[in-house]
Amino acid sequence: LLALGHRGEAWSLKGNHGNALRDFEAAADIDPSFAGALLARGRERLILGDAAGAVAALTEAAKLNPAEPHVHVLRAMALLAQGRPEAAASEFATALRLDPVVAAKYLRSGCSRFDRCDYRGALIELDAAARLDPACQEAIRYRGCSLFHVGQPERARVDLDEAILRKLDDSAAHLYR
Repeated sequence: LLALGHRGEAWSLKGNHGNALRDFEAAADIDPSFAGALLARGRERLILGDAAGAVAALTEAAKLNPAEPHVHVLRAMALLAQGRPEAAASEFATALRLDPVVAAKYLRSGCSRFDRCDYRGALIELDAAARLDPACQEAIRYRGCSLFHVGQPERARVDLDEAILRKLDDSAAHLYR
């Protein structure tokens, strides 16, 4: 069971989200009370664009471990993907109440994924960081660069223009414009 979880995380870190999802699904099927596998399954479904599947997995994970802020952040992102901003706002608030520095953790993780060229995974985490802490300039800049890499240049331009307007001393924002 733990081997499936470790292998799934390795696949995810390499940007191979399909294989990661298969391992997390197998782990959750073996032990439906394994909250970590449910959380990871929800994350991978979100990265792969399955918002409904992500919400379902993360709702189960939240029932098993309601004090885990990451469950609430990822559930909020999935709810946003479903067009449910009010429900997402409540989840973000819960995550911040549970862990006031959760935004910084998502920023670090998103930047790490970006550095490994996992732009889809980075985008989810950097978007969460920017929504949890709208003043976080680094999250906005990296989110813009990730959007560019996943083929969303118009959305990227919005973030990168904001980064430039905030007078970031960063040539990367100018390179992607």
